[in-house]
Amino acid sequence: MKEAREIIERYFAEYAVCPAEDGGAVVLTKTAYTPYGDPGEGYFLIDAYYPAANEAYHKTVRLIADLNAAGIAAERYAKFGFKELAVRGGLADRVYRNTLAYSGRDGSRFALSGLCVAGFGQPLPPRPGPADTAEPPGRQNTACGDCGQCVRACPTGAISATGFDRAKCLRQYMADGAFPDERAARAAGRRLWGCDLCQACCPANSDKTTPMPAELRELLKIEGFVENISARVKGLIPWIGANYAKPEKLKRLAEQLLKGRDL
Repeated sequence: MKEAREIIERYFAEYAVCPAEDGGAVVLTKTAYTPYGDPGEGYFLIDAYYPAANEAYHKTVRLIADLNAAGIAAERYAKFGFKELAVRGGLADRVYRNTLAYSGRDGSRFALSGLCVAGFGQPLPPRPGPADTAEPPGRQNTACGDCGQCVRACPTGAISATGFDRAKCLRQYMADGAFPDERAARAAGRRLWGCDLCQACCPANSDKTTPMPAELRELLKIEGFVENISARVKGLIPWIGANYAKPEKLKRLAEQLLKGRDL
């Protein structure tokens, strides 16, 4: 078990061995990120979550290979329920009204990845990252209450006082590969993947941003995006992964966004 932990810590500073529903345990890793600032009117937007999640995925693949090479059986944990596992394992405090998991230091700004590792038969205390108790700069870090900011910020009414309607979420429309109507396309603005409005307004999140990397920004340039979709998608795959960078979906979404801007 010590050898497995040493290998895991080469890749992830923060992880926990979390109890799974089948009675076993899952090694759940956490990758924090800072959201991108707006690159400007001439560019589509992609949430910084997706590059962070893509990075976590590839690190997990390499980690599993190293564990197996050391004679430690490991495989990806492909089931859902990461947010609930994170709470049970101590990597997150609770799931908020917008259905995202939050932790004291990172708010909701982190990606989770999971793997099953032989030898971790029982859950263990989490290994926290550095300065785990630090308050996020610029905001008051509080438990989800009744401020209603996410309810007011959601442009499609997916978040309400009574719960969350995934079918109305802009992120779900993007996953489906099309906005259902012109109103939803207009609500998305220039957002090609991800919405982020409920996270950006949340008092439990920092208001800190980081500039979008120049290479990614150039790939999201609106001018020529649809016309050169194959080249743009090829460039986006290393950033957000092939599951999100699908040419037919991104082209359709981009066309709808551009049409919505013209209305």
